[in-house]
Amino acid sequence: MSRARCLVPEDYLPIYYEATRLLQRNEVPHLLGGGLMVSLYGRGRETKDIDFFLHPRDGYRALNVLNAGGYFTQETEKRWLLKAEKAGAPIDLIIHSTGAPDLSEEDLAHARTILLCGYPFRGFGPEDMLLRKIYAWHEGRPDWWDAISIIHGVGREMDWAYFLRRVPAHNPGRARSLLLFAHSLLPDGQVPWSVIRRFGSDLLCSAEPLPPAPA
Repeated sequence: MSRARCLVPEDYLPIYYEATRLLQRNEVPHLLGGGLMVSLYGRGRETKDIDFFLHPRDGYRALNVLNAGGYFTQETEKRWLLKAEKAGAPIDLIIHSTGAPDLSEEDLAHARTILLCGYPFRGFGPEDMLLRKIYAWHEGRPDWWDAISIIHGVGREMDWAYFLRRVPAHNPGRARSLLLFAHSLLPDGQVPWSVIRRFGSDLLCSAEPLPPAPA
């Protein structure tokens, strides 16, 4: 179990914990993501709310469960976002991740339990959090810097074999680009050349000899 700094108002935490318990008791799979998980693995980020990731099929069931538990719930004009709120504590329910797969059994199996001011939540593992930050990139957003900080924060504990399995087969280029960028910024060994080679060595223009590919 990992401990994360409280970067949301502490009086919101009982409300957020109540929400996750309601979803758990009603068997609505979800994981904590967003700025709080970035702060656990990488750089500290203030955040005004909490982000729960759900599979699209469970979005409206989550709204019904929370509404029955006394939360104000609403749809938004954004197809990927639903919202809930109680006593001023806002909750984002994210049902699509840009460029990355929707919440899956693999995400849930690879999740970690974290403590926020003593309250336990289930959140994305660092590899799945990294993947979502890489593919969520939009102009004006800090997602790639979040991704770099996750790699730096987790260091050699990163499960690169698992990460590579999760990279979307239809668009591996964005992950390869971020890893090359991270390799140029971070200390030696945090992004091994053997990992970058798995995307194909044809785009590498380095005189540095590459290690043998893993057996």
